[in-house]
Amino acid sequence: MRDLLCHALALEKKQKLTIVYLNSAGRGRDFDAKAAQLFLDAMRAKPRSTGLVLAGNFHTRNMGSAMTPALRAAGYKVTTATASTREAAPEVWQCQPSGCGVHPTTINFCPEGPAVHQPGWQKSSDPRWDQCLILQNISASYPFDTASK
Repeated sequence: MRDLLCHALALEKKQKLTIVYLNSAGRGRDFDAKAAQLFLDAMRAKPRSTGLVLAGNFHTRNMGSAMTPALRAAGYKVTTATASTREAAPEVWQCQPSGCGVHPTTINFCPEGPAVHQPGWQKSSDPRWDQCLILQNISASYPFDTASK
């Protein structure tokens, strides 16, 4: 992920890419609404562009206060995705009542059955996301703004 973001930063310097830092929306209950607005403002500034939101799966769900409903309401076609492994990920980075950071997990958002053993994209059996990316393994990843500190 760090390599992807560093490459994106290089493209931004060449003015071939615009990066919108959703973390500048601040934290709190209205983070998703503010982050969606930041993204919408950037998309409206370049009407023929394609957007990609890299965020935790909680923020990109098809429901609730996530960013997705606001982006769809504004008329954008949105495909949501989450990632899992063949086995449940041993840890994730997320905010919980005990604080933000690496937490153990046993959650697997991808479908069950024979296809779950094949790495790659597949339709999600969970209505919160449209697609599921099954990876060989997964580990907790800090948000980009804190990983470099």
